[in-house]
Amino acid sequence: MTSAIELRSVAPGAVLAEMDAPGSDAFVVRTGTLRLEIPGPRDQHRLVARCGPGTLVGEACLVKPSTRSLTIRAEEAAAVYVIDGQRFGVLCAADDPGAHKILRAVALALCDRLREATVREVDHALGGDPMQETSVTIGVGVDPQPSAWRRLQRLFGRSA
Repeated sequence: MTSAIELRSVAPGAVLAEMDAPGSDAFVVRTGTLRLEIPGPRDQHRLVARCGPGTLVGEACLVKPSTRSLTIRAEEAAAVYVIDGQRFGVLCAADDPGAHKILRAVALALCDRLREATVREVDHALGGDPMQETSVTIGVGVDPQPSAWRRLQRLFGRSA
């Protein structure tokens, strides 16, 4: 079986996932910065968050394939680990220990995002801006150095 994770280079401005498009893959930022955006007025993109190294993005679609809730765009040249949703599903069905580790990281990331959304909602109720830009660093705790890639490869039985 081929690996469920691959390293991909992303050019500045390139879109990894489009809002409302179907998706099943997740991404871990190795280097660079990704932007999470929503459509704004006059074809402008409204920045919701910036995601740096170690951040897990698109994780909800990894657990349950669905449409994307945000657009994910490279703000600068970036390298991301792409977790292929279909291959990942096969590993989960096979009760692979590496898949369970990633599912735990996904659950933790989703909990962090839920907490962040709650804080934003409370802030908005108190008169703040609910769409205030944030820098997101919650994720899988991946060291962005090359050793992180080797660890991910080992999780899925692929030699470095």
